[in-house]
Parts: sequence; structure tokens; C-alpha cells
Amino acid sequence: MNFSSTSGKNIKPPEVYPATSSASTRCFSSGFNVHIYVEEDEPEEEWVVWRFRREEVMKAHILQECKSRRYFESSQDKKKRKAREATGRNREWCPQTRRNKKERTTRTTYRRI
Repeated sequence: MNFSSTSGKNIKPPEVYPATSSASTRCFSSGFNVHIYVEEDEPEEEWVVWRFRREEVMKAHILQECKSRRYFESSQDKKKRKAREATGRNREWCPQTRRNKKERTTRTTYRRI
């Protein structure tokens, strides 16, 4: 079914429940929700279920996404945030290489002949 306006552009079809139409994607950058299915033979302790749930939530970056969407973020702020995140990711990848590189340069500078 194709809905189009008078200008010829395609528009979204009417929603039956508009309040819940974007509920599944409102706080998530990706188009899926995290689902956790507990089978009958698994232990029913609450801490086990919470541990799996917390791991899935952290992997999907849901909390970070919700915090970032609390307030409007301008394009300049978005660029700054993405640059900060990139430096953090790069720092995690090679912390030892930078340190060793500095030590090598200082050793060669202060070496006795």
C-alpha cells in the first residue's frame, strides 16, 4: 500500500496507535530490541536473569543511547562527542605502543657514549 501526499512525496501510512508506533525504536540507534528468552530448564533465580539482561543491555549500548537522547544535541555537539568517543576507542587499542615509543626516544637521547 503506497500513501502519497498532494506534492507526490511518499508519506508514512496512518498508525493505529501513534503513541506506541515508535516505542521500539525511540531509544535505540539500531532497529531492533534486545530479547532475552529464559527456557524452562534454566535456573529461575533473579540474579541469573538480571546478569544476562544486563550483559545484553550493555552490548546493545541502550543506556548510552537513552542518555544521549535526553536533550537535543546540535550537529556541532554531535561532532565533538563522536571525536571524544573515537579518541577513547583508539586509546583502548594501543596504550602500550605509545608508552614504548616515548621510552625508546628518551633512551636514545640520554645514552652515554
